[in-house]
Amino acid sequence: MLQANYCGVVGVEYMHINDLEERRFLQERIEGKDAEIQFTPRASARS
Repeated sequence: MLQANYCGVVGVEYMHINDLEERRFLQERIEGKDAEIQFTPRASARS
């Protein structure tokens, strides 16, 4: 799971975030028990 989240098609960086609570929130969702990044089909708002 960690390899997929950190070494897959999309990488995750969050350690630069100064707010400890926000950083831990993200870390728990990336590295926590049963954590897995899932993407949903969505049209891009950018042109």
